Amino acid sequence: MPVSRLSEKELKQLITAIVTPGSADLVESLLSDCHEFQTFGSLMPYERYFRKQLGYRDFDLNIPRFAVNGSSVLEAAIQFKRPSTFPAPYFNRNRSLLREMRRLLDHLYKGQDIHVERDGQTRKVHYKATLAHVNFDNVLEWVGECTLIDEPHSSGQTPEDLTTIRNDFVIILFKRASEREHG
Repeated sequence: MPVSRLSEKELKQLITAIVTPGSADLVESLLSDCHEFQTFGSLMPYERYFRKQLGYRDFDLNIPRFAVNGSSVLEAAIQFKRPSTFPAPYFNRNRSLLREMRRLLDHLYKGQDIHVERDGQTRKVHYKATLAHVNFDNVLEWVGECTLIDEPHSSGQTPEDLTTIRNDFVIILFKRASEREHG
């Protein structure tokens, strides 16, 4: 099945258009002609790019969530995924992609609060970060408008003891701060 490989410039345009208010149309113009697979049944409105067959470098690039209101992106999830191979787990193969994404997001969120969180091999970088209550037990967690997640050599959502399959993931989760405050 054909895959539309994004260039470095196109990926920067995609992420910049997501973060910048009033730029949702740029995402549509960038992704409208990309290859997509066919599925049976309908998708939810926020899954508008779910069928796109995208790639970047040696990663598969998926956009499982993309919601807009008017001309601004309200929410987006971008997932970079590839099979984990040696030298993982001894060396994080995601480093060059993370460095590239950090440079871009650091520039887009210049002057905003940034918090880096580590849990084992997983690292999260929260942009426009605040400490917020996340449940009824008053547990505090870092929440950001944009979160960059590094999960090298991961079993994904499957418990590690139930599978030997490992993938390298880099995930960008975006939810416009004004929307998070209102709902």
